[in-house]
Amino acid sequence: MREPLPEGRLGAVPSGVVTTATREEAAPAAAQGGWPRWVLPALLIGVFLLIGGPLSSQGGKLSEVQRNDSAAYLPAGAEATEALAASKRFTGLEATPAIVVYTRPSGITADDRVQIVLAALAMANQLSPRLAAPPMGPIISDDGTAAEVIVALIGSDPKRLRPDIDYLRHDARAPDGLEMHVAGPAAALTDLTEVFGAVDGVLLLITAGAVLLILIVVYRSPILPFLVLAVAGIALGLANGVAYLLAKQGLLTISGDAQGILDVLVLGAGTDYALLLTARYREELRRTEDRYDAMRVAWRAAVQPVVASGGTVILGLLCLLASNLASTRGLGPVSAIGIACALVSMLVLLPAVLVLVGRTAFWPFRPTSGTGPAQASGTGPAQASGTGPAQAGETGPAQASGTGPAQAGETGPAQASGTGPAQAGETGPARPDEGAGVWARLARGVGRRPRLVWVLTALALGGLALGLTRLEAHGVPRTESFRAAVDSNAGQDLLDQHFPAASAIPAVVIANADRLDAVVREVNAVHGVTKVTPYVDPLEAFDRHNAGLPAPDPKVVDGQVRITVTMDAAPDSPRATGIVGHLRDVVHAVPGAAAKVGGYTATNIDIQATAQRDRLVVIPLMLALIFVVLALLLRAVVAPLVLIATVVLSFLATLGVSGVVFRDVLGFAGADSSFPLFAFVFLVALGVDYNIFLMTRVREEVARYGHRDGTLRALAVTGGVITSAGVVLAATFAMLSVLPLVFLAELAFAVAFGVLLDALVVRSLLVPALTVDLGRASWWPGRLRHAES
Repeated sequence: MREPLPEGRLGAVPSGVVTTATREEAAPAAAQGGWPRWVLPALLIGVFLLIGGPLSSQGGKLSEVQRNDSAAYLPAGAEATEALAASKRFTGLEATPAIVVYTRPSGITADDRVQIVLAALAMANQLSPRLAAPPMGPIISDDGTAAEVIVALIGSDPKRLRPDIDYLRHDARAPDGLEMHVAGPAAALTDLTEVFGAVDGVLLLITAGAVLLILIVVYRSPILPFLVLAVAGIALGLANGVAYLLAKQGLLTISGDAQGILDVLVLGAGTDYALLLTARYREELRRTEDRYDAMRVAWRAAVQPVVASGGTVILGLLCLLASNLASTRGLGPVSAIGIACALVSMLVLLPAVLVLVGRTAFWPFRPTSGTGPAQASGTGPAQASGTGPAQAGETGPAQASGTGPAQAGETGPAQASGTGPAQAGETGPARPDEGAGVWARLARGVGRRPRLVWVLTALALGGLALGLTRLEAHGVPRTESFRAAVDSNAGQDLLDQHFPAASAIPAVVIANADRLDAVVREVNAVHGVTKVTPYVDPLEAFDRHNAGLPAPDPKVVDGQVRITVTMDAAPDSPRATGIVGHLRDVVHAVPGAAAKVGGYTATNIDIQATAQRDRLVVIPLMLALIFVVLALLLRAVVAPLVLIATVVLSFLATLGVSGVVFRDVLGFAGADSSFPLFAFVFLVALGVDYNIFLMTRVREEVARYGHRDGTLRALAVTGGVITSAGVVLAATFAMLSVLPLVFLAELAFAVAFGVLLDALVVRSLLVPALTVDLGRASWWPGRLRHAES
């Protein structure tokens, strides 16, 4: 077994080694006439409670500042956005239609028609201050079994639309024997916010329960999991409070899915950081009697990888600010705030709590000094190598994966399993201890055939990536976006069934007034267009009608006219998308018209196109940023490039599996265009944690034991904590599937599967095997390239 490299050659004393000077510095302050040592942690806890209490109370109102209206999703500078702004100049407001649909299987009777007319008049009377136009209808279907009334409501904010939709559903009663539902964009937006509101508390409760259960299994203690979860809860309260205050001032855009993601992100990432710190703290408690000294050493050893990983995640999430979609752009800083609060809480509040509670936190498996970092509870690896001081009479250094300091009179280096010195010809790191045996065996297996391991693993991941051909990330129709039964879906199904040849949600064309006739002629020629109506002032039209005069000319505003175009397709159907695309082609070709096409369908098209643009901008930006961070952290170029390549391969494999599962197993209608971007951001930003946990330990071990043995030792002693962290993070993101929305269910599966794939396969097999096979070249151009092979 290799001796440690001289400190003067490759580095200073390892962070875990407690020297005589360190112990003198760590002496109890009370013995030196200062404050008792418990005062500082108690003060820190008090400060957190004083700050966290008020912020948490503000965070409880986060749902009040959610924005799920269309404006939150409109892409800046898109054609539909410009058309909407121009359209408001004609009407003075934004309108969102609700469609009340009535059905009677035996046919709509004459009395039914009268009753529906009376209901429409009641709607006009009740909703008059909030109507953009009088209710239109009843419109009877061709088969005579259904009728619809179109109600144009002012605005698109779901919170303002909800009372009106509730009135239509519960107070505007249908005639006896008629089935009634409320559909249309206004109803769908309301259903969306109701879904978020109904399950928001449930999501948080289930996520916390899942994390608690996993921590109890990992720690095998009834105390420590509650301490970690309590600190994570405080971090979540801080994050929600800060996000609320920023959103209230208009500095952030928070959608319902962003709030759900924030909850699981803080709990998952915070627990990951806690796992790393508590594993190191328990190790030090087995070396040091004094719990304050143990936390001092554990904190110093854990702070670099935790801060590096958390900081990288924050920077990666902030890359979303480059998005042109307000909701996506807002998710970046919201998530970054969550990670920052988790980071600070786990590095400041959790250590303060742990030192006050002491070894009792680990009951019933309380670590005792002098036993070494045995993994009795299987919570993770022993951390930095050789962190315990040699005991009296020890003549050889304690080894990286040793179970503790060598005992008095021991003449050789303490071995991993405590059985004696390593045997000649041993090719892998000695077994760290009983609890980590599986990782030591895996490390030895990787060390024997590193090239075979990484080639087979890369091929397997490449095979999974072939499933990308099944992924259809081109948007999900609104009627297919819910996984639970909602009234707007039921109403839309009836509309599709009884009114297949007309859409109540038209497209809108804005064009120069002097080219009106040419634009109308071209629009009328588009297959699928059923009616073309230039906009006239409704009050002027009413007055002229009463006076028996002809209808007024189309209204002109700033030299432009507004044209309403009705289509024979549902507004979010592929056919409607094709019609609007054709509309844009023909009106753009009219010379001098400067025409723009907007409306519901056009907005969806522009959102999907912008999401695809965001992928091309954000993903390369994020990869470049992560590469720079890894290069600075590892002080190398080759290793970060290798890690980036493994990240991309893992991401493609996850998308491939997701494509097959979504389409062939779950039967989803497709995936949103923003799904690949969201999946990439969370998989890469959170997956880089495991890269940093592993490679910072590899760097430490290589400096002491050479490249090959150092890499394998790092794998052996970090396998447990990386696996535990991966399971926690995967479980928390899987809880997003509680929300009955297809987009979040797809994101939950992709992130959960991808994190497990990353932790169990990529970080356990692919990365260490590649690092061993590349040899010292991994660390080029850093000094570690001179380490022993």
